[in-house]
Amino acid sequence: TDWLPNASVRWRITPQLQLRLAATQTRTRPTFDQLNPSFNLGPAGTTNCNPADPFSCARTGGGGNPDLTPFNSNNYDASLEWYFSRTGLIAAAIFRRDLKGFIQNQTIRTIDPELGPIAVTRPVNTLGGRIDGAEVQFSSFFDYDWVPNFLRNFGAQANATYIDAEVTDPLEAIGDRRIFGVSK
Repeated sequence: TDWLPNASVRWRITPQLQLRLAATQTRTRPTFDQLNPSFNLGPAGTTNCNPADPFSCARTGGGGNPDLTPFNSNNYDASLEWYFSRTGLIAAAIFRRDLKGFIQNQTIRTIDPELGPIAVTRPVNTLGGRIDGAEVQFSSFFDYDWVPNFLRNFGAQANATYIDAEVTDPLEAIGDRRIFGVSK
């Protein structure tokens, strides 16, 4: 049994302006592909080998990790929304995600007594992490009196998001690092 609390509040400051606040907890389980215990290993490289670096021609491979656990996140959101017309909205939001056990791929390098240098990429649970961000949004249909009738079934949407995210990697000496696949 999982207990995942959720608290949400909406305050209508005026009929057109409202503030939303939320605090939630989520749990995300690994996918079957991430849990698959098998992995593949390719042949050793033969080009661009550096004798000083045994891993420059290592066998590489990848697979799953049956030891993964679900990752948890404590989530905090706040948004201010202005409904300037029947079909128009401008909103600004900030958010934070406190992560524990986020799943990310990790390449583990080792020297096997039979195969030599190998580099295997598998998913691992990271330690703590966070995602902070802000977002602005605009959405409206062209249903204004001064717009020609043929344009009134059309509209526009725009969105901009800024994200700053990092996790503490359990296998890296550098500690905190960016989350792969998440850009600013």
